[in-house]
Parts: sequence; structure tokens; C-alpha cells
Amino acid sequence: MVSADNLPFDVLPLIFANVPGRKDLLSVALVSKSFNGAATPLIYGSITINVSVTKKLTKRAQSPFQTLLDRKDLDKFPRKLTITAVPLDRGRVSERFHIVLAMALPKLVNLSSFVFDAHLTVSFLPALLSNLATPSQLKELSLLADNLNPQQAKLLLHIGHRTKLDRGGSLQKLSLRSPSTCVLGVLPEWIERNRASMTSLSIKVIITTRPPSLANHPKGFSLNYQWLYPAFTWIYPVSYSP
Repeated sequence: MVSADNLPFDVLPLIFANVPGRKDLLSVALVSKSFNGAATPLIYGSITINVSVTKKLTKRAQSPFQTLLDRKDLDKFPRKLTITAVPLDRGRVSERFHIVLAMALPKLVNLSSFVFDAHLTVSFLPALLSNLATPSQLKELSLLADNLNPQQAKLLLHIGHRTKLDRGGSLQKLSLRSPSTCVLGVLPEWIERNRASMTSLSIKVIITTRPPSLANHPKGFSLNYQWLYPAFTWIYPVSYSP
């Protein structure tokens, strides 16, 4: 008798890619061993921590990063990590969540996209940047980087590089929202370090003066400034071609 479980294994991920939500994929993974093997990379391929997820974590649900630490066979699957909210404990960022995330990041060797867009009254991002330097396949980085001081801003220079002196990084796209002046100050050096791979930079920032000169941009590099003023929005796009 022919059943879905008898289909060639290579076909299963193509089918499961059309399953609409992570919850349904988790159910699919429980069907059989072959279903589990095909669904697991999709379940952990993209991890999102948003408000609804943080509510569950606050209720002592296990963090997906704790699962990645417990299951060594899973850390190769995450390709995209998006954080738009973090769980709080008595008004502060959950220390447990913070520690587990910091421990898990260096192990995500195939991570290609990292998005951090969580509004916090305390600086949560700087402690993660040094741990984010390890995934050398990182191609896209999007940050709400309003709390970084000069020392913390320099951590950006090492993201996507195997060593601090390595100039053959993998980063292609950087998007910054409300970056501190310290972050804007390291942009020229960031561009120089990623000259071989970078293709675009997007900045959305409330400022009253022009951002630092990026005259030594690589060929093919596209740059977009979005300056926000109290009364209006001024979009200043600049595109460069080879």
C-alpha cells in the first residue's frame, strides 16, 4: 500500500515547505521518523522571538535556544534569527533567556541572517554582538542599534569574520535603525573590512547633520539614507553601480 511515508525523502521537504505555520510543522514531525527528519530543518531554519513567543517564555516554556543547546544535532539548521521582543522578569530582560541566547549564538554556524529590532530601556544587544561574530556565513544583519557606545560599536567590525584581522568576510547587507553616533562613526571601517562581499547599506536615523562620508564605497554598493525629522521624512537614496 502506498502512503505519504513511502514517498522519496527528498520530496518531503518540498511538500512540508508549504505547511503554513511552525505549530503545524511540529505536528508533522510527530507522524513518523522520516517526516521528522524532513520537517526538523524547516522548524528550526527560521527562529522568531516576538511578543507572543515571549509571553510563552515568561510562563516557563522552554526557549528554542535551550533546545538547540540540548540537541547538538539541531544547531546546523538555523539560517535566520529574528528578535523583535525579549522576555522580561520583574521589568528586566530575563537573565536566563539572555544567557542561553548568548551561549547558542556561536554554535549557529550556518546562520545567514540576524535581525534585532527589540525596543529596550537597557542595552541588551551589545552583549550579543561578540557572540554573533562566530557564524562566518552571516550575510544579512539588521539592527536597532541606538544604545551602542564606541567600544560596543566596534564589535560590529568582527561580525561575519573568522578572526579580528580577517578582511574576507561574508556580510553583504547591513540595515541600521536609529544607530548611535558611535555606530555611524565605525561605518567607513566596516565598509573597508567587508569590501569584498558587501552590496548594500540601509540607514534610518533621526539626525540633523549629514552622516559620515562613505566615499570609498566598493563598486556595486548601494546606499540608502532615510533621515527622519520631527515635521517630515526625507529619503536620500544613493545607488552606485560598477
